[in-house]
Amino acid sequence: MALTYFGNNEEYVLNHYRARKLGSGHVVTNDYGSWVYLTDEEYMDLKKEKINGPLFSVLKEKGFILKNDNIKQVIEEHREKCKYLFQGTSLHIVVPTLRCNMKCVYCHAKAKPVTRRGYDMDEKTAKKIVDFIFQSPSKDIMIEFQGGEPLLNFDIVKYIVEYANEKNFIEEKNLSFDIVTNLVDMTDDKLDFLVENKVGICTSLDGPEIVQNKNRANYKKTVKWVKKLKKDNHVQAMLLVTKHSLPFHKEIVDEYLKLGLPKIWIKPVNKLGYALDNWSKIGITAEEFLDFYKKALDYIVKKNKEIIFPENHTTIFLRKILTKKCVNYTDMESPCGAAIAQLAYSYDGSIYTCDEGRLYDIFKLGTIEQKYPEIVTSSSACSVVRASINDNPVCELCAYKPMCGLCPVCSYAERGNIISKLPDHRCDILIGMFDHIFDKLVNDEEYRNVFMKWIDAD
Repeated sequence: MALTYFGNNEEYVLNHYRARKLGSGHVVTNDYGSWVYLTDEEYMDLKKEKINGPLFSVLKEKGFILKNDNIKQVIEEHREKCKYLFQGTSLHIVVPTLRCNMKCVYCHAKAKPVTRRGYDMDEKTAKKIVDFIFQSPSKDIMIEFQGGEPLLNFDIVKYIVEYANEKNFIEEKNLSFDIVTNLVDMTDDKLDFLVENKVGICTSLDGPEIVQNKNRANYKKTVKWVKKLKKDNHVQAMLLVTKHSLPFHKEIVDEYLKLGLPKIWIKPVNKLGYALDNWSKIGITAEEFLDFYKKALDYIVKKNKEIIFPENHTTIFLRKILTKKCVNYTDMESPCGAAIAQLAYSYDGSIYTCDEGRLYDIFKLGTIEQKYPEIVTSSSACSVVRASINDNPVCELCAYKPMCGLCPVCSYAERGNIISKLPDHRCDILIGMFDHIFDKLVNDEEYRNVFMKWIDAD
């Protein structure tokens, strides 16, 4: 970066920036994740380095202009945003069983039928997994049970929770638990244990019965338990948008509101697992998802006149755009967090880079018989981390680079290579969402007021 000067010849450095034309102005970002929205005239002044008055002050505050009196603050804020890189693995996905009592059309884990043998974790493996997890230097440890359907091997879920809590009396980490379940095999006894041990419960609810049963099945059982769990505010839900979802944006939102759920999370189906196999039947284009998302968001924002009801995917984007904190949402980090912020443990003790990575042996890092430093510094881990850094010619030209990230697993599933070939389906969706959120944030007062409430409530 070259030195330059302004009116009184005081030295400063003009930081590297990227810009995207949006509406009547330009979204301009820098590598620290700060942004400004400039008019055409202001943007031309920036390009010509004719920066004076209020524009200079704003650009200095946001780290576009660096001087001796603000460099330290900019560095500290950037380090805070990237805190996940310095703390060790905090999210640990544990798979007690690969068996499942459903066969969702988009299952990213390619779960096995209930009757299949040889896909359950045993107690010996579970103990070694917990011992391995506590080798992470991170002060924060989240153990999240995934599947298959983890309730089908609930004795192991209980064992891991109890053993981890026991171990934590000595380790004194900030230990927490989540379970991702379809709720079909839930019982009062299981629920009592989960509530007593403060295990967060997350389920998938794709909307009203007609949509849920096409994508997943067992609508009535899922809703029965959602209603019961909602009484104690002990459940969250998310949905994946497939071709079956497209005509029902209003009905899907209404389903969440009817059940009294605190928020909704709208995500596009990814080309992974059974979804890739079934893509001709359930797949959607980026344009189709963005159309659905915008319609649903319009409806959600209108509903927020009555209650605070966030759309969680949007809120994650807003946290990256509006706050100086580490969001630690691995799907949109660079590097993505695989092997750094997240590890996944299969039923047999194999260790993978992330939840989605357990689909493919290329993302296997080793086993629980090894030591934590050996796993996270292995050549396989380093290769995946490097592949997830968005330092490539396409990302380098994108204004949203500082707020976005790549997914080597999605790339491998779609193209057979962990190196992303951009732009692709995922990239088109993310850019479209950023465009829409920035446009509403800058130009729509009703949206902006609702967005600020979501950030405050988060």
